[in-house]
Amino acid sequence: DESTFFHGRLVFKNETRADWELLLQHSENPFKKYKKREVIGGGLRIAVDKNMRLGFQLLREDEETLNNESVQTDRFGFYAHDDFDLMENVNFNATIYFQPAIDKFNDDYKASALLSFNFIVNQALNFSIEYAYAHDSMPPINSDKIDESISTKFTYRF
Repeated sequence: DESTFFHGRLVFKNETRADWELLLQHSENPFKKYKKREVIGGGLRIAVDKNMRLGFQLLREDEETLNNESVQTDRFGFYAHDDFDLMENVNFNATIYFQPAIDKFNDDYKASALLSFNFIVNQALNFSIEYAYAHDSMPPINSDKIDESISTKFTYRF
């Protein structure tokens, strides 16, 4: 079994600290018992300072389990992202997401955090060590509510 993930975001920048954004996400993850999960939405992204952003969104989520059960959920999306320079070529960034269902705010929600250390080797090459935590209050049957992972990522820009 293979897992796939695509996330695209279009930000309409302007001269203020608040920008509109649209997003599209598609994932397939048999390890979490999802055949597919698609999210489309949009909202407002606010630059608090040079490194910190807050987001407020309306999302439409379509999920299909490995048992071919389909669920569509309208969600709010809230996120916070911040970057911290630790040394000249090392930074740390944190992103926290909270996505409650609009009609079941307290009972049906997804929450996640991505924490990463980024090591900049030169202008073209860097690598990261990332910790990911995800909590789904209503996961598919036989799936865990909590998922954690540690990964490494190499990036080459040309």
